Amino acid sequence: SNSGYCINSIMSCREKLSSSSKRDDGVLKAKRAKTKENDALTITTTTTASSSLQGLSEQHVVVWNANATIDGENSDDSPSLQPSQSNNIIKNSRESTEVDDLELNLEDMNKESLFNSQDDFGGPLSQTDNTRPASAMNGSLGDESFDGALLKAKKRSIHCNIHGLIDVEAPLVAIIDTPQFQRLRSLKQLGSSDCVFPGAVHTRFSHSIGVSHLAGLMVDHLMQLESMEYSISPENKITRRDRLCVKIAGLCHDLGHGPFSHTFEVFVNRLRVKKNLKKWEHENASLDLLDVLLKSETHFEGVDLSLYGLQLPEDVNFIKQLIKGLGVDEEWPKDIGRPQSKRFLFDIVANKRNGIDVDKLDYFVRDSVSTLGDPPVFCDVQRFMKSSSVCEIEEGKRGICFEQKLALSVMDMFRLRAWLHKWVYQHHTANLIEEMVCDVLTSANDHFTIRGSNGKEVTISEVVDDMEAFQLTGDWILNAIEGSCKPELEEAREIIRRIRNRTLYAALGPAVPIGMSTAHRTSEAITAAILRQHPVAQDQGKSEEQRQSEMELARKDLLVHVVSIDYGSRDDNGNPINPLCKVHFYNPKINAEKAFLIDESRFPDMFMPKCFGERVAYAYCREERSLDRLTSMYEKWKANHVATMKEGLISTGNPQSPGGNKTKLRKHSSMELRKKLFGKPSSFASELDSIKEDSSSKKGKEQ
Repeated sequence: SNSGYCINSIMSCREKLSSSSKRDDGVLKAKRAKTKENDALTITTTTTASSSLQGLSEQHVVVWNANATIDGENSDDSPSLQPSQSNNIIKNSRESTEVDDLELNLEDMNKESLFNSQDDFGGPLSQTDNTRPASAMNGSLGDESFDGALLKAKKRSIHCNIHGLIDVEAPLVAIIDTPQFQRLRSLKQLGSSDCVFPGAVHTRFSHSIGVSHLAGLMVDHLMQLESMEYSISPENKITRRDRLCVKIAGLCHDLGHGPFSHTFEVFVNRLRVKKNLKKWEHENASLDLLDVLLKSETHFEGVDLSLYGLQLPEDVNFIKQLIKGLGVDEEWPKDIGRPQSKRFLFDIVANKRNGIDVDKLDYFVRDSVSTLGDPPVFCDVQRFMKSSSVCEIEEGKRGICFEQKLALSVMDMFRLRAWLHKWVYQHHTANLIEEMVCDVLTSANDHFTIRGSNGKEVTISEVVDDMEAFQLTGDWILNAIEGSCKPELEEAREIIRRIRNRTLYAALGPAVPIGMSTAHRTSEAITAAILRQHPVAQDQGKSEEQRQSEMELARKDLLVHVVSIDYGSRDDNGNPINPLCKVHFYNPKINAEKAFLIDESRFPDMFMPKCFGERVAYAYCREERSLDRLTSMYEKWKANHVATMKEGLISTGNPQSPGGNKTKLRKHSSMELRKKLFGKPSSFASELDSIKEDSSSKKGKEQ
C-alpha cells in the first residue's frame, strides 16, 4: 500500500507541476514515517507550483536515503536507495528512527545538475560506488528518465592511524576512486628512508587523505568563528563551495609526485639540465594530473564536480591555485570567482606567506610516528587550529593568524621541522641510498620504457611530459628493473644488488660545513673543485688522451651531495632567518581583528637559536678502485677551500660503508685548526685572536 501511495503521489505531483505556470515557489517535502507492518520509505508530497518550474517533465525528481545521512553512520554499512527494475520503488530495510521533515528547494535544479547544493548535513549526491550496470541504474518515472547513479549518495569512513576515524564526503570519494589517486598507494612518503627507519613505509595516499581532513577541520573552525561575527558581508563569508574546494585541494596536492618521493624530481632535472629543458616540478604535475582526473569541456571522462554543487571552470581554477599557493606579492587571480578578501584561504593547504599549513602539520606528526614511534611533543595540531583566526595583516589583506601566547609553540614547530630534516629527511645514509637510486634510474633510463599515450613507449625521464605514462609510475620501477632480463640493465641491477646487500658507496671523509649563501659551493661546483686536485691535472708526462681517461674515471666515481637545512624561512638573498619574522599573531584581549608581528627582542634568549640554517657537503666514492685517490683529492680540496670548520667532532659520511669511519676530526682550537690546515695563520687571523685575548683579559672572562 505504501508503494502504491508513493507512485500515485509522485505522478500526481508531476502532473500538477507540469500543468501550472503561474504559482509560487515549489517545494517537495520528503517525510519518512515509522510503519508497523514494514519499514518501507513512505513519501508524502505537498506541492505548490512555480513559474520557474514550468515544464517539470524536463526536470528530475530526486529521492535519496535520508536515514543514512541523518543518522551519521557509515554509508557502506547502510543500504542506499536505488531504483527498482520493476516499479522504481525504493525500500529501506533499516530500523526506522524518528526524523524531522526535510525540505528540498527545487529552484536550482536543471538538466545538467540534479542537485547543485549540499544538504544540511554536508552530504551531496554522489555518482561513486555504482556497482550495478548502467542499464540497471537507469529508471523512469512516467515517460521521463533520470540518472540513477545520483541516487547512490555515499560517504566513506576511513580509519587513520594519526587522526582516527575520518568521514570522507562523496565528491572526495569520487576522486579517491580514480586510477590517478590510487597510484599514490605505490609511492612511499619518505622515499628510501625506510632503509634507515623500517617503520617509514607510509604512503602519499594516507598523507593526502590526512591533509584533506585537516583542511576541512580548519575551514570548519573558521566558519564557526564567522558565525559569531555579524559584521561580515555575505560575499566575504566562507561558503560550502569554498570548503569543498579547499578539501579537494588538500586531497590532490601531491598527485604529481614521482617514484621515490623527491628523488625522482632530482633525477629528472639532472637529465633535463643536460638537454637545456625547463626544470620540472611536481606541483605542476599535480595540476596536469588533476586535469586528467576531472571532467571538463575538453575532457569528457573523469569526475564531474558540477554534480556536487561546484561551478565550472572557476572552482577548478580555484582548486589549482590552492595547490600552487599564492605568494605574498603575487597578483590576485581573476578566474577563480572569489574576491580578494578570501586570500586567507590560500594559507590552509600551501602557505607561501609563513609556511604554516595543514600539509606540514600532517606530515610532521605522521613522519614522527612512523620513524620514531611517537608523535612530536611540540606539535599540537588541534591547539594550533583552535587558536587560529582570520585577521587583517595588511591594509586590505586578511590572513590566518595565531594567538600571541602560541609564539613559543610556533617556534617549537619550526624547530621540529629543522630537527626532522637533520635526523630523518636528510639522514646521510638515506640520502646516500637515494643517490644510488638516482644512479639506477640514470643507468636504466634509455633501456626501460613505460606505455604512454597511443601505446607509445616512453623512457623513465620522459614520463613527466606524458601524463598517461606518468600516472602508471610508482616505486615498483626499482623491482621491475631488478627483475628484468635485458642485458642493457645489468649495470642498474648491480647497483640495486649493492643496495640490497648494504654495500653502499664509500665516504671520502667527514661532512664539511659550507656557507649558506655561497652559490659557488653547489654539488657541481664542489665536484669540479675536487677534480682539479687530480695529480694528472699537473702531470705533463702523460698524453692528453691518458689524462682525459683518468679524469673521466675519477669524475664517474666521485659523488658529491650537498645538504641544506633551515627553519623554513629565508630572506630575499636566500639567507635563513628567524621564521617568526613572517608569522602574524593577535591578542584576543586587546584586539582580535588586528594582527601584528612579534618583536624578536622580546623573545626569550634561552629558546632562540643562534643560527637558523646550516649547509654541509658529503663526498663519496662509487667504486673501490678510486677510493684512495679520491680520498687524497678530497683532503686537498678541504685544505684549500674550507676557510673555517666547526670545533669538535663532525660526523662522517656513512659509517657502514668501507672506510666510512676511518677519518674523524679531533677537537682543536680555532688557531690550532688553522695551523693544521694552512701551515701558519694569516696576519689578520693572528691580529683578530690577539684582540680577542686582550678583550677577554680586560673583562676577566675566559675566552
